[in-house]
Amino acid sequence: MRSHRQTKSNARRKTFINNLAYNLSQMIYGKEIRIRRPLNQEELEEYLQDSLGELLEIEQRRMAQEAENAAIQRASVLPGVPALQVEETGFYKSQMRLQAEVLTGLWRMRGRLLKPGSNEPLEETKRAFRHFETAWDALANAGFRVEDYTRQPFRTGLNVDVLAYEEAPGLEAEIVLETVKPGVFYNDLLIQRGEVIVGTPQAE
Repeated sequence: MRSHRQTKSNARRKTFINNLAYNLSQMIYGKEIRIRRPLNQEELEEYLQDSLGELLEIEQRRMAQEAENAAIQRASVLPGVPALQVEETGFYKSQMRLQAEVLTGLWRMRGRLLKPGSNEPLEETKRAFRHFETAWDALANAGFRVEDYTRQPFRTGLNVDVLAYEEAPGLEAEIVLETVKPGVFYNDLLIQRGEVIVGTPQAE
């Protein structure tokens, strides 16, 4: 087991170093023309296996939480004892943070599996994309939603944190140029604010 973990750790370290080297080589180019390093089939499948393993662990914890919730509800019906909302428990909050991290990772991966500007997978990622859809659909059916704000009009009240404003040609109003981190919702309840870069009309 230790040997297996060490091998897996070495593989991840190698992938990290390769990614870092590639990203550094792209720094000489403007942001708008940089090319992402494509993932190979082995990296895609390893990422999916890790993600599905995390989802299984989350589901097991959810089942344990259901039992805890039932105990909370039983206790809350005692006369004179205020009801404790499940959303107020530390366990619930930590699980939502974990879910948001998993969904953010899957969202980033989705962008690398699809053809630019479409919902169709790249030819070389079709097999991996089928595994991805299984995890994505399972989370959607459980009530989770990931919001990518790119190209949406920027308006007051949008549940995002603005990382930067950039002037962009051809704009008549502010729009979201890039979603750095998506918004994540559970049954329409916000559990992770998005992070975006906003484009503004050029000054005359």
